[in-house]
Amino acid sequence: MGDQAVPVDLERGTSAQALYIQLASIFRERIMNGTWKKGQSIPPEKALCAEFKVARGTVRQALQSLEDEGYLRREQGRGTFVQLDRQSSSNGKLGTGHLAFIVPYVRDSSVSTILIGFQRVAEHAAYSVIFNHVNNDIGQQRRFGTYGPAGLGSAYRTPPGAD
Repeated sequence: MGDQAVPVDLERGTSAQALYIQLASIFRERIMNGTWKKGQSIPPEKALCAEFKVARGTVRQALQSLEDEGYLRREQGRGTFVQLDRQSSSNGKLGTGHLAFIVPYVRDSSVSTILIGFQRVAEHAAYSVIFNHVNNDIGQQRRFGTYGPAGLGSAYRTPPGAD
């Protein structure tokens, strides 16, 4: 089953992201960082339910999402395996990419709310997201790329499959 993953507490509550989306993000990260390796079976649904203290339907929904994105394949009676195809079997589009967002400074909580919303939408579309807060330091902004208007940040997109 590979290396034991670091335990992660899911965010719960009315303003929290849906549990299956949080799980899908955690599982995707385990695949991308090599905790779950290509061709390897992942832990059984029952073990994942126990690890995250969620219902089986929640785990199944997260696994289905990753199967649709091309990260996993299920074999009845055998288990679920990492495939890292990243080609969505449902729509034929490439299933992942990277987004980087440089934030010169954060003045109030509305900025973090916008960034969290951005991250949720991007991850749902199978993009990994990188935020970098540069404390309004032009040198740091230049080091990470061309900087945009002060306070607005700059967004950079690596097309899916370009890495």
